[in-house]
Amino acid sequence: MEVAQSSLCTQNIDPKDRLLKLIEQGDAAIILSEENLQNCISELLKFELIVIKNDHIYLTEIGKTALIVGVEKALTDLKSKKATVLAIPVEAGPKKINTSNVPYYILLILGILLMLLIQFFWQ
Repeated sequence: MEVAQSSLCTQNIDPKDRLLKLIEQGDAAIILSEENLQNCISELLKFELIVIKNDHIYLTEIGKTALIVGVEKALTDLKSKKATVLAIPVEAGPKKINTSNVPYYILLILGILLMLLIQFFWQ
């Protein structure tokens, strides 16, 4: 009877949310036994909610946040942030130097050199 109740409780939970909770608990047996959970792993990897290191699955910082707020909300936030980043225009090509002030700088340098020469010869 207890097994039937636990399966009824898990039917209302999004499989991705359930998978994150199982990863946090380190319960590999349930993850490997349920096919719908195995299918969610690739999507969680794609959005960097989990990482696989040394044959273990770990939650990333994004995954830990998703565990708190829910996977769907976290994915929506991630997608909106990526769309915002893509919408920012990027300046193409190397920066151009403003050459309109070059004559002013040349005159300034010549003036300073002239002052130094005059002071040198007047002494």
